[in-house]
Amino acid sequence: MYSFGVSVKLNKAKIVRAARTVARKQGIHAVTIRGVAVVLDVTPMALYRYIDSSTNLRHATIDFLLLPIPGPPAAGSVSDRLHEWAHEARRVLRMYPGLAEVCLAEWVTLRQGCRIMEGLLATAEDHTKHGGDQVAIANACFVYVLSRVAVERSVLARGRGRTLPAVEAEPDRFPRLVQHRFEF
Repeated sequence: MYSFGVSVKLNKAKIVRAARTVARKQGIHAVTIRGVAVVLDVTPMALYRYIDSSTNLRHATIDFLLLPIPGPPAAGSVSDRLHEWAHEARRVLRMYPGLAEVCLAEWVTLRQGCRIMEGLLATAEDHTKHGGDQVAIANACFVYVLSRVAVERSVLARGRGRTLPAVEAEPDRFPRLVQHRFEF
């Protein structure tokens, strides 16, 4: 199972990149010391020199996975900037099963989660000077994207696309949902 005769040079960056591979294939919850050791073909104990727990490994991995999510663009209307940011964030989050769900609960503990929120708050500040409204805008945008990715993954896991049976049964009753049905 392990290549004891082959010298594997480890460092934290190499371990986190291997954890990214695990997260991409199996989901963020599969990122454990043991799971990453298998990918690197080393014993789990070999990783403890660099990472002291699966929780810390998972957090380092999540921060690494969130790095490609840029801040909102600087130009354009606030609405356009947040819309563009949401599409890019969604694209990145969809690549790693479970990442959105973990971020919903744990973004405040993550350096990159805080970076993302800081960028959203800065953009919201261009819309309003009221701090409470800025927080509401940033939260709404971040939580919406995270929730949307989580729901999409849940629907896909059931092996079918999302449908709106109540709307299909009574389209005259729900004209706005009919108009926007492909967005859901």
